[in-house]
Amino acid sequence: MTFSYLPAGTPPWPTSVPSSFSYGQEPVVSASTDTSSSQKEKPRRSLRNVLLAVTILVLIPILGSVFTLTNLYFSGDLFANHPKQVKATSGRVQPTPNTQQTPSTTQGNQLPAPTSFNKTSDKDLNVSLKYPSDWQAETPNKSNNTVAIGIHPSQINIAFVVERYLGSASSQFTDANDLNQNTVNAVGSQIGASKMQNISLPNAKPTIGGATWDEMDVVFSDTSGNKVHLATISVLRNKSYYNIAFLMSDTMHDEAMQKYIQPMLDSVQFLT
Repeated sequence: MTFSYLPAGTPPWPTSVPSSFSYGQEPVVSASTDTSSSQKEKPRRSLRNVLLAVTILVLIPILGSVFTLTNLYFSGDLFANHPKQVKATSGRVQPTPNTQQTPSTTQGNQLPAPTSFNKTSDKDLNVSLKYPSDWQAETPNKSNNTVAIGIHPSQINIAFVVERYLGSASSQFTDANDLNQNTVNAVGSQIGASKMQNISLPNAKPTIGGATWDEMDVVFSDTSGNKVHLATISVLRNKSYYNIAFLMSDTMHDEAMQKYIQPMLDSVQFLT
């Protein structure tokens, strides 16, 4: 059965960028002068469906990773106590200058160690990787602009996404750090991030799949005060940008990196 990241009632996944929309701009709506009472009122859409529709229009082509991460967030899978109604914005979220990460409060042996790993591979994504066998790898979500696959556990609040930008979509970024910054801005804007801080990394250029990537990590507070850790890692390879993004509670970050994320990153391979 094919999995869709779009909830019921959300418009179909777009295959092209609407001419009236671009990243970082609000859609232009022309005012109507027709006030006839005979005009039937259109059914009201839920705030969540409106939010997700706006996300689709505003954040193209940054859809695969951002949409999957924020959809998990809004659906309540990532944090149990966040408000369901969050106002969407399209403004840029500017992190504060780099700071050293403070030690998380929940570390050590709180998370179950994986007993084995499964492998997922997709020719359009052009990437294969391994993931804990009790996690779920969703069916790759494909459009004219991107290919993305979401991987996540069922009992632990972690979202992990790998994305490839196809064709002209890659030309919208000046370099890998620009893609990372756009991903941070988009996720932060959709979640309503505040108190965002860059994390000073011991290695901001990790080697993944035999290539040197650029990484950006940020910690921020959501609208409920949850402290969230977002990492985005990007590389340009053979004229296509690739992005790996993962989102989790900051309290579990260090242990989750050791037990889950780093083994997954170490297993990444390009197919061609």
